[in-house]
Amino acid sequence: MRGMAAAFPRPNHLLGHYRVLEKIGAGGMGEVYLARDEELNRDAAIKVLPARTLADPSAARRVRREARALARLSDRHVAGVYELGRQDGIDYIALEYVGGMSLRAKIEGRRLAEPEVLDLGLQLALGLAAAHGAGVIHGDIKPENARVTPEGILKIVDFGLARSLSPESQSSVETTTAAAAVAGTLPYMSPEQLRGSPADVRSDIYAAGTTLYEMAAGRLPFASENSLQLMDAIQRQPPVSPRALGRISTGLESVILKSLEKDPQRRYQSARELAIDLQRLSAPQAVLTRRPAKWNSFRTRRVGVLGVAAVLIVVVGLHYLRPRARVAAPDSHPRIAVLPFENLGPQNREDYLGMGIADEVSTLLSRVRRLQVISRMSMGRFQPAAMPPPQTIAKELHVRYLVRGSIQHAEQQVRIVVALLDAPSGTQLWARHYDRPEKNLLDVENEVAVDVAQSLASTLGAEEYSAVATPLTQNPQAFDEYLRGKTLTVQFNNRGREEDFTAAEQALKDATAADAGMAGAYGELAHLYFLHDVDRARPSVDAERARTVAQHALDLDPHQLAALDALGMMYSVQGDDSGAYRSAIRAIQINAHDSGALMVLGVTYANMGML
Repeated sequence: MRGMAAAFPRPNHLLGHYRVLEKIGAGGMGEVYLARDEELNRDAAIKVLPARTLADPSAARRVRREARALARLSDRHVAGVYELGRQDGIDYIALEYVGGMSLRAKIEGRRLAEPEVLDLGLQLALGLAAAHGAGVIHGDIKPENARVTPEGILKIVDFGLARSLSPESQSSVETTTAAAAVAGTLPYMSPEQLRGSPADVRSDIYAAGTTLYEMAAGRLPFASENSLQLMDAIQRQPPVSPRALGRISTGLESVILKSLEKDPQRRYQSARELAIDLQRLSAPQAVLTRRPAKWNSFRTRRVGVLGVAAVLIVVVGLHYLRPRARVAAPDSHPRIAVLPFENLGPQNREDYLGMGIADEVSTLLSRVRRLQVISRMSMGRFQPAAMPPPQTIAKELHVRYLVRGSIQHAEQQVRIVVALLDAPSGTQLWARHYDRPEKNLLDVENEVAVDVAQSLASTLGAEEYSAVATPLTQNPQAFDEYLRGKTLTVQFNNRGREEDFTAAEQALKDATAADAGMAGAYGELAHLYFLHDVDRARPSVDAERARTVAQHALDLDPHQLAALDALGMMYSVQGDDSGAYRSAIRAIQINAHDSGALMVLGVTYANMGML
């Protein structure tokens, strides 16, 4: 192996069936040569690994494992791996040769226009999503490691610093050394990598965010010739606003800054999430039509679409005896969004109450056919602690009306304050407070939903009124545990931690123990099992429990939307388009605005070639 790099100073050297033509690159993980595959008559890139790389048997195992993982991956935005070979004591990897230019050459010394940033950024995110889905992270995303073909296709290259995401690798000491933890290119490394933590998918997302920033602003978010100063800036300083450096939209700036969050928990949790937001900005009416081998997007796009309406006993006569709220001007199909409720108390119970109640109000309102209710999936980027002005939110979501609220404890009482805004003008149409005993919030969501609908001059038909007024449970303990379980399900969805799954499962089981007939809690439990067992493919004692619990929920209530959505997603992931279609159609017949069912139906149509 000594002097291996010098073994290829000339053309025509033959490695297997690859004839070396010329050297085209070099890096810490090997030298790269353009070669000709004489069996398949195509160009290839040959990476010859330096002797020191495979001298350690554990490193050799890692390289082979990651090469096999990449060889199984087939994606137009990732340079393919053809084979791993050894000849004359030389280890090499044969890779797809990508012509065109590097992304570095494309952006060198200039800012790209926003449409081009969105296009290239979306392709980068899709390539990362595919690699992460195959169980491999890149570890060194930067403009030098992405190439743009003459046709404008971006492909990620050089997975030489990749870290396998398999359980075997994560538990192995070979990935926990300081050298492994900090491998990468300094300006693109995430804060957690600089602190010595192993890279994960969010580290790739940080590097992608740095690359997006560089394309949009024409410079790096942090730059210093002094390495220690640069490391300190990456870990502690906020980046300069990219809008201050280049003419980009607030939407693109928001995506870039979210990708660059110091805390990985506040960053995009998957490359698929990043791709969805970039797609939304580049073509708001379009959909991502690529079908991954495993539909990982469900767990990222499903945040907040979590269940059925809670509640709740409403006496029609009492509603009409109540002083009338200010009524908005008639609007044939008002567009409305329910913002996350703000917690005005300590960080404890209000967190899950505020989120759960806002979710339930949104779900209730979606059952009113004359209202166009923005899905809670689209609301995740608006947080109470940093809420933009109403006019900004209205413009981004194309809505006229906003519901916002707050929740606070006061002497064993809970006070929920809700306001309805005409967002473009900033006018408050009405505001109300709902005081309830701490242990009994069973009717709040329903009262809020009915007040909102009536104030928008939307007359509830008998069927709609029944849908929003049917009690989810009459047991306060079951209702409280149900809201807790929903919030913990969102946490598991976002973070993927087993402790969140266990806590969510226990809360939902406690809800069903308190009320054995609570179909909504069973439906939410089916959704949780789908996220854990099917979407993340984690082992479980009962592989059929998601299907079993969903069917039990439907036996209790044939209109149980969370159960139908869980079944539809499960069938879709398993490739049963017919089953997915049936479940989605059933759900849409119950609620024409159910976003989970519409998502399943859209992907099913795409799978059937009915774009």
